[in-house]
Amino acid sequence: MDPEAEIRDTKRRKEHIDMLSYVCDSEHGIPTRCPCGGSIIHEVRGNDDYDTLPGKRFFTCKNYEADGFHYRQPWVIGVEEHIERLTSRVEEVEAVIKWVPEVNNKIKSLEEEVKALTVEVDRLTGKVYNLTVQSCCVMNLNLTIERAFGVLQSRFAIVRNPALQWDKERIGKVMIACVILHNMIVEDERDGYAPIDISEFETGQSSRSSQARSRDSVNVTPDMLAMRREVRDSDKHHRLKADLVENIWQMFGDEDE
Repeated sequence: MDPEAEIRDTKRRKEHIDMLSYVCDSEHGIPTRCPCGGSIIHEVRGNDDYDTLPGKRFFTCKNYEADGFHYRQPWVIGVEEHIERLTSRVEEVEAVIKWVPEVNNKIKSLEEEVKALTVEVDRLTGKVYNLTVQSCCVMNLNLTIERAFGVLQSRFAIVRNPALQWDKERIGKVMIACVILHNMIVEDERDGYAPIDISEFETGQSSRSSQARSRDSVNVTPDMLAMRREVRDSDKHHRLKADLVENIWQMFGDEDE
């Protein structure tokens, strides 16, 4: 025989044997359709018929031939295998049913955790809102402080000039003294006081080298000249100085003790 023809014949035999094994392995339980496409019928064997398969009833293909490609399942074996399959499925369902209460408990615990997390989120949201309000207040305070420093820088050169060589305590006392003097000047010049232009501080651009506001544009009146002479009076100057010293001593005199 030609070697190529022998190889082809061997291959066909192997495919035939594999197909037989596939059909045999697929014959399990109560069949519903034969591999050939034929429907399954219920066959009852007669008393005179002899067969190696057990029982008298079979699930047989309508086109059955004894070539190994058609189903002929004994009724007893098919029903038994089908019952075993259903039993295993029932056991799986029972296991799932037993697992349901545990799943319900987990769901309840997760719902409680979600409620707790919701409360925590609400609390954090309130904190964020409070921090936002505080941030706005701090920004407003920063603007107010910048404006106040701008007013003090325009009036007092000691605030405008650098003060890196001073300690914090002295700088604080200097600032308190400048604020007190500023308030005293405002009280004294309230009627004829010309407001200071602080537009440069409202824009957010502050500078340590700000120049003092020019007073050339202020209209000089007799009342202002009289107040100026009164402020420059030597006796009143000494009285104001003594009052200022006494005020500072009453407020900060106990710090050095």
